[in-house]
Amino acid sequence: MKKSLIFTLLCLPFFAVAQFEEPQFDHKIEQNTDGNKFLNDMQRRFGAQLILGFNASQIDGDGMEGFHKFSLNGGVRGLVNWSPKLSTSIDLLFSQKGAQRVALDNPILSRVDLDYVEVPIMMQYRDWRFQFGAGVSYARLVNFKVIDLDRNDVTAAYTPRASDVNWLVGGTLFLTKKWGINVQYQRSVFSVLEGGGWNSFHWTARAVYQL
Repeated sequence: MKKSLIFTLLCLPFFAVAQFEEPQFDHKIEQNTDGNKFLNDMQRRFGAQLILGFNASQIDGDGMEGFHKFSLNGGVRGLVNWSPKLSTSIDLLFSQKGAQRVALDNPILSRVDLDYVEVPIMMQYRDWRFQFGAGVSYARLVNFKVIDLDRNDVTAAYTPRASDVNWLVGGTLFLTKKWGINVQYQRSVFSVLEGGGWNSFHWTARAVYQL
């Protein structure tokens, strides 16, 4: 009896620790209020997506009208999920912008090419199959070319801004658990050229794949 009492007293601290220990994530699939399933563990705090599509862009002030410059937009997206509906996204993109002349235009230029490495940061809100986001992006110019009406390269006559900041808004419709279609509008805060002139903006359409 005495030995049993001593053994019980010795074990009490371990039982107390077990009672107050933090519960472990159990990898259980649970059902949330809007009918979507989510994994209740730390692995679901972070996510990733692949995104690939095109920009339809133009530049105010260059004499070329309309969103006639179609070019590549693609990269990867990291997600920090604060709740089943709210997240922060950080992208690493290669994004081509600029302007393209069509028959109705009457400028002195034929084409402007702007290639950027871009890092957008957005707050994302998701409800059912729809995800809406807004934020800002930092872009670094990696290629710049200006072509005149005679197809001559006149890039040397212009001095582009090396860095750019944009604001952007957009939405994604998820057709399945993995695949979605994203549409986004983006506009530059600063002018394309040093000293002012040429304001860049574009629409983006992309496919999104949830990893």
